[in-house]
Amino acid sequence: MSKQYLNQKIASGLMAALMLSSAVQAPVFASEKNGQTYEMTQTVTATVAPRAGYTALDFSYAGASAVHSVSVAELIYRATGSSVGAEEAAYLASQGISMSYDDSLSSSLVATSAGDDSITFTASAKSYQAYNGTTVRWIPVSVSLDSMNASFTPSPSGYTATFTNLNKDTVYTATFTYQTTITVSAYALTSVVNRAYNDALSVIAAQNRYEQDKEAYDNAVLAYQNACKEYEALYAAYQKYQQTLQEYNAELAAYNAYMKKVNAYNAAMEKYNAYLEALATYDERYKAYEEELLALPEKQAQYEKYLDYLALIQGATKQLAVINSAYIPDSVGRTMYATLMGDTVAQVLARKDELIRYGGADPNDINNAGDATTALQTLLSEYKKLSTTEEQLRWYTEHYQAVKDNFILLYSSLHSLGNNIVVRKVLNKEGKLERYCQFVGQLYIISTGLDDGTTFDSSWSFNDYAIYDLIEASQRVLDDNTYAPTMELPEKMDPVEKPMVPTAPKKPTEVSEPLKTWTEELTHPGEAPLTVAKPKEPALSDYTSGAPQIPEVSTQLGAVVELVKANKLTFRSGSVRDVDMTFTSSFSKSTSLSQYPLVTFYDYDKKTVLYSVHVEKGGTAVYGATPPRRQPDEKHSYEFAGWKDASGNPASLSGITADTAFYASYTETVNTYTVVWHVGGKLVSETYRYGDTPSYKGNPSYRDAIYQYTFAGWSPSVEKVTGNAEYTAQYTTQRLDSLTFAVIFDVRGETYYRTYSYGDMPRFDDFEHDYVWGGYRYVFTGWTPSLSMVTDNVRYTANFEKMFLIPAGEDFDKSADMIVTKTAHTVKTDEYIVDASYAVKEALKANTQLVLELGGAVMTIDNATLQTMPNACYFRLMPMGDLMWRFEITDREGKAVSLASDILVELPLTDEEENGGRLNAYLDGTATSVSVHDDTAYLRFKETGMISLRPYYTLTLEVLGNGDLTAEKDTFEVGASVKLNTYLEQGWKLQALTISVDGGEASALTLADGTFVMPDGDVTVSATFAEAEYTIIFMANGEEISREVYRYGEAVTAPDMSDRLSYKDGDTTYTFSGWDMTVSPATKDITYTAKYEKGNVGGVDDTYISDHDSNKLMTIGLPVLLGALTLGIGAFVFFRVRKKKGKNPPRADKS
Repeated sequence: MSKQYLNQKIASGLMAALMLSSAVQAPVFASEKNGQTYEMTQTVTATVAPRAGYTALDFSYAGASAVHSVSVAELIYRATGSSVGAEEAAYLASQGISMSYDDSLSSSLVATSAGDDSITFTASAKSYQAYNGTTVRWIPVSVSLDSMNASFTPSPSGYTATFTNLNKDTVYTATFTYQTTITVSAYALTSVVNRAYNDALSVIAAQNRYEQDKEAYDNAVLAYQNACKEYEALYAAYQKYQQTLQEYNAELAAYNAYMKKVNAYNAAMEKYNAYLEALATYDERYKAYEEELLALPEKQAQYEKYLDYLALIQGATKQLAVINSAYIPDSVGRTMYATLMGDTVAQVLARKDELIRYGGADPNDINNAGDATTALQTLLSEYKKLSTTEEQLRWYTEHYQAVKDNFILLYSSLHSLGNNIVVRKVLNKEGKLERYCQFVGQLYIISTGLDDGTTFDSSWSFNDYAIYDLIEASQRVLDDNTYAPTMELPEKMDPVEKPMVPTAPKKPTEVSEPLKTWTEELTHPGEAPLTVAKPKEPALSDYTSGAPQIPEVSTQLGAVVELVKANKLTFRSGSVRDVDMTFTSSFSKSTSLSQYPLVTFYDYDKKTVLYSVHVEKGGTAVYGATPPRRQPDEKHSYEFAGWKDASGNPASLSGITADTAFYASYTETVNTYTVVWHVGGKLVSETYRYGDTPSYKGNPSYRDAIYQYTFAGWSPSVEKVTGNAEYTAQYTTQRLDSLTFAVIFDVRGETYYRTYSYGDMPRFDDFEHDYVWGGYRYVFTGWTPSLSMVTDNVRYTANFEKMFLIPAGEDFDKSADMIVTKTAHTVKTDEYIVDASYAVKEALKANTQLVLELGGAVMTIDNATLQTMPNACYFRLMPMGDLMWRFEITDREGKAVSLASDILVELPLTDEEENGGRLNAYLDGTATSVSVHDDTAYLRFKETGMISLRPYYTLTLEVLGNGDLTAEKDTFEVGASVKLNTYLEQGWKLQALTISVDGGEASALTLADGTFVMPDGDVTVSATFAEAEYTIIFMANGEEISREVYRYGEAVTAPDMSDRLSYKDGDTTYTFSGWDMTVSPATKDITYTAKYEKGNVGGVDDTYISDHDSNKLMTIGLPVLLGALTLGIGAFVFFRVRKKKGKNPPRADKS
């Protein structure tokens, strides 16, 4: 490191240190104010800069226009009795310390009023808030009018003085005198009486401290020099490391390029090998394809054989028609099978002894009926469980004889018993006779169909019922003797699927074997050289905060310092007193009686004088009398609306320059009057405007207990309003018992009209009081309003109570089937609501569960739960929309029944609704568990309410490129808001975002606040990230000179500016000085703009002024130069560069 470099570093530290300043503590002194003593201290900075004005002595204010000053020397003398020398007074004046006040007064402070020969002046005092917080108040004391004088007298409106016996044409000069007394407090003066002395002490202390700091600074410079020598040795080692590292990096780059080629070759070889494997697989698949083609005819023959087998089975299905008729429901949903499984036959069997003893029934008939019923229950239950036609045919062939024998046995025994009068009475009492007869008719048809030896007789009857009256058309079977098994069924054959023509495999795309692209093998250069950190260059500021500053002292303060050193100026230790300063100020203005014109106020007639007053010329007239009023007439009332001039225009009462007249104006209001109507002995009062035509608002007609009074006009006739008026209604009369009225009845959307005489009681029964509609029963409950004696035309509306219709009680004929087994009482109906109170009681007796099949939905209640709800009556599982059901259990009064434990609910679903089992369940909006199996949703509830199922779908996220795409979960319900989060790696951007539903075509996805709505299907969202590219633009003098695209972090190259270094605008030359921002690697779209400065390269603009310019001459004194020479560093000469004032920016000086 050169000595010249070292000297420059030390010199820069010295320059910085010259800017430092220090402070010292002045001695404590005492001041007095109002008999109290205060201890005061003051901190003084050793600097040559003048101080700002002393605010405590500033009695002026912002905007003051006549500021006067009193020297602080005079104030010190008055406050202490000690005189102030010329040197001390000059220093205090240089510090801006003086008392100041404002005596500006305005003629606006004085208001003038005039009489016929007199002028009165009303003056206001002037107060203002001074800078030091004191309120200064100027008070008017006297006024002179030419040679006449008067003192101001205080009054409520101000200070007044009056001059009389004045000449109207004479112009007088009025001079007003104000006075104020300002008290300068001892407290405010305390800090200035010894100001010069204390500042001198601070300078002396700073000069002593400088000598001490100078020695410490010299030692710091020596330590800095030693650190610079050590830095030179470390930096040489660092440079050697940098050279070694550069060579290592070159070898590593060559190796990496070589490995890139090797890796690319290996990847290509992997693809080539994969191609070879795919080709081998293709050969195998093609061979299998050829084998499948050869086997196709044989598979086709097997499939056709299976079709023939199915045709044989289908041809025999007619034999099943007779047994299948047992399961065909009639118009109310009843089947023969249900009756067989129910208690219709059981009612007879249960009274076997009674029927034999009292009815003479044949015991063999009863026993045969019971045996045949039991056998058929077993046989038909087995048959019902079979799901395929083939299984049913094989079962029928095997059990045909047993089925035929038991049907015929049951028919013959029940037919015989049905002819017994006692049996019929028992059945009739139990409400089963009609169903028993129908059952026998169905047994007759099936028996004749099964027995080829008998023929169906359409004239057959039972208990006076013809066969066609007993059974419905859907349950009839044609007796053509084709129901016995007449053929041997072929041996069972497993299903054979239709063979498909095989598809030839696709040959893989050919891939060529790659070639090596390098000629020599390279090895890794090994470990990188050991790191050598770049040494930190020492700075003088690390060793010292800078050279100590020689205290700067002004000429005035220097003179005071010398007085203190010579003990000619000492500390004033006496007390300080308040100082009262009294000042006067005056101003003048001209005045004359001719300056006060007369203003006269007239009424609307322009004759009556309401008020008159003299007003100062240019002033504003003020009306000072009682507010004007105008008496109303017949049509109008009046309200004062202001003053008008002689032309009738709105008058301005300001700017009066001559005698003036003003006239009162009024607004008109149309009068209102009272009209009284005499109607049927009553009085009705109304208010109308003048000129209106009155009309009665109500109906004047009325009636009493005997007569109807019909309005016939007014007496007198109604006329336009001109005043208060009265009118009496006139009538024609009729007896009430001679009148008729219309009565309307509204029933279920129909309207019925009737006519009644006065006093009649209306009645209407010509409608259904109890009807069924839409699955509900409606019962008439009365009229709205309630029927009452006819006195006028009236309309009545019929009311109906909506009641539950479908009962599952003791009589099932028109409601639902109930199947009873050992484990359950099952109620079946196509309706969605059922009265199952009877079934509840029966299930509780039998200790079984209750199963309710309502329109396809199923409700299962175990017996333990059923015991907690014995009052349950109405059960509802009603569809309310897509995948929504209303689930309710209420008692007979419609009150909800609470559930003690879970109830199993099964809800039917279509294949589409099942959605592969992906459903969420809710009860009244609260999530609950659900399982889905075989198009049925299974749920358990401990409460009733609205059930809703909501399908959900999967969300799959795919990412291509350096970024990430996330969501809070991977399944969402249809219509749910799906929020996506994208994450970008530095230098990458989101290029595309697409969505695909159920594997369909992808489309662009636009996110609102990062969200989209889940559609009806599985969703795949793909995010493609691409390397970010940024457009970099360079502009010069308003013209685009370069536009390039860069990747993230890529170095940006500025364009060549050799042909744009300068340009002229008129006589002014502008020179290129760089770019408005530092050109840095690309991280965003950016535009750089060339900067041009006024002036030529290498010149100096001598018209420029810096914001930080000053007139200080920065000079290093002799002590600094001698110190530098002592250290052996050399001589430093510092020059100040002056900057002149002007509008243009500075130019660099190449010298």
